[in-house]
Amino acid sequence: MRGARIQIFAHFAYMKKGMQIYDLKTEGMKSPLGIDTARPRFSWKIRGDNAVFQSWYRILVASEQALLMRGKADMWDSGKILSDETLGIAYGGEPLSGFTCYYWKVEVNGVPSETGAFETAYLDKPMPHACW
Repeated sequence: MRGARIQIFAHFAYMKKGMQIYDLKTEGMKSPLGIDTARPRFSWKIRGDNAVFQSWYRILVASEQALLMRGKADMWDSGKILSDETLGIAYGGEPLSGFTCYYWKVEVNGVPSETGAFETAYLDKPMPHACW
């Protein structure tokens, strides 16, 4: 039994080492400007050597890129989510402000992605006297 555990651990460590997270998108776009939704959706892809799969993810969203570099998120930390979903994961954190740049990354099976970014558009209440 002990030998089987070591083999499983070695295989998992190999998978983590060979995994790459790429093509980070917010609302279906790379680094979009002017997102006009208060709950943007995140997506990513994974690839790697033999049998790479996602068993869990964790999304971090921050107002400063430096926070993410330290593994911190001031806007949203999804926590560890047991899921193989990689498309359309809805934001679930603090309210986003309009005309603001946010940074995000995803961790899959313990492997962190590069940092993605998105900028919000006007998100406040409708302007009562706006005409166009």
